[in-house]
Amino acid sequence: MIEKGRVGGYLGALIGCTGWMIGFTVVCLVSGNLDVWARFAFLGFALSIAMGGLFIVTSELTLRAFGPGGMFQLVLWAELTFFMGTLLLLLNHWIAPALETSPAMLDTLRGMGSVYKTSDFLPGMFLAASVVLTAVAAWRLIRTAPRTGV
Repeated sequence: MIEKGRVGGYLGALIGCTGWMIGFTVVCLVSGNLDVWARFAFLGFALSIAMGGLFIVTSELTLRAFGPGGMFQLVLWAELTFFMGTLLLLLNHWIAPALETSPAMLDTLRGMGSVYKTSDFLPGMFLAASVVLTAVAAWRLIRTAPRTGV
């Protein structure tokens, strides 16, 4: 049976992964651009929930195999940097072009002091960090795996 604390953590992970879509929804509502929201809502929420599900499954597998120690922390940071890089690329190349066609949405974002687009360098750095962290985790896994002689 899964502990209550983990269920709360899983729920938090799913809500956290959909946070960008929740913010996007608010901006679309405030600026009156529900047509823009409708273009991205289903796929955006589906992608976010899938990322949250992947995060939950890999975190749970790592916890069961290695406990809450260093390997779990390594996998956690590898996942977080991967998801951040992926989301920033999606925002830059999928959502931002739609935002730029709507002066009302840009005014809403500017009025909030928000940034809706970054240089691709930032998501590139997140993804590069994820590759390094994943490689270290894989190396540690291979190094500590039992030798069966097969």
